[in-house]
Amino acid sequence: MPFTPRSGFTIQVSIFIGPETLEKFLFAFKPIHEKTIAKPQCVFFEAYQAQHYLGHIVLSELVERATRENIKKYAATVGPSMARPREVRFLNRLEGFYAVK
Repeated sequence: MPFTPRSGFTIQVSIFIGPETLEKFLFAFKPIHEKTIAKPQCVFFEAYQAQHYLGHIVLSELVERATRENIKKYAATVGPSMARPREVRFLNRLEGFYAVK
C-alpha cells in the first residue's frame, strides 16, 4: 500500500526525567499515550529513549491539529518528574523528503 502523506505538523518533545522517577513517569504517561493515539487527529506517535541517558525521552507525534486538553494533561503528568526543562519543536514536513517502507 503506498504512503500518502497527510497534512499536519510534527510535535517533537525532549523530556528529561530523573532516574529515580522514570518508572513512575512511564506508568503515569501510559494512559495519556493511549488516549492521544486514539484521537483521529493523531496520525503517528512514537516515543524514543536515549541510549546514553535513559531519562531522556523523545516524543514524536504527527497531528492534524493539537488539543489543549491533551497538552494540559501531559504537562501535569510530566512536570513533577522532570530533571530539567523540556525542549519542544514544532516541525513541518519538508516536501519530497519522506519515505515509508
